[in-house]
Amino acid sequence: MNKLALAFLATFSLLLIVCVSSCKKESDPPSNNEKYINITLPDTSGNLLSISDYDGSYRLIEFWASWCGPCRAENPNLVSLYNQYKDNNFIIFGISIDTHESNWKAAIISDNLSWPNVSDLQGWNTEAVDLYGVTYTPYNVLVDPDGFIIGRNLKGEALAERLSELLD
Repeated sequence: MNKLALAFLATFSLLLIVCVSSCKKESDPPSNNEKYINITLPDTSGNLLSISDYDGSYRLIEFWASWCGPCRAENPNLVSLYNQYKDNNFIIFGISIDTHESNWKAAIISDNLSWPNVSDLQGWNTEAVDLYGVTYTPYNVLVDPDGFIIGRNLKGEALAERLSELLD
């Protein structure tokens, strides 16, 4: 390899290292046993709701979208678990990554999602996605009454078992 090509490769490598290190996110999403990050977004009526509005409760922060087939398939399970535990200090806080308000609202009605649902209708560009490191849906984070994350990405039977351990 000639000296010019070697110098180019060295310069390119150095620039790549600088870019990667400076482009790194300032903070990583919260992990298990860390405090949750509060999010405030509008509900279907435009009222601002925050996860912290439900401090003191077990909270399942559920990231979903009306166009997401696996999300819609999981919703009957969530409805059943919510109905079972809503009187036992448990709330689901739905955060939609929809971009179309009519589709979002229609899915809430169609799937009987009676818990708080919020969205800024920015899709994947919503800050909530970045704060929690969400890269796919459905995705959730389980938070205890003291605000600590005690589970991630629990679905189906795994979610039912965890809630039974905590709330039965």
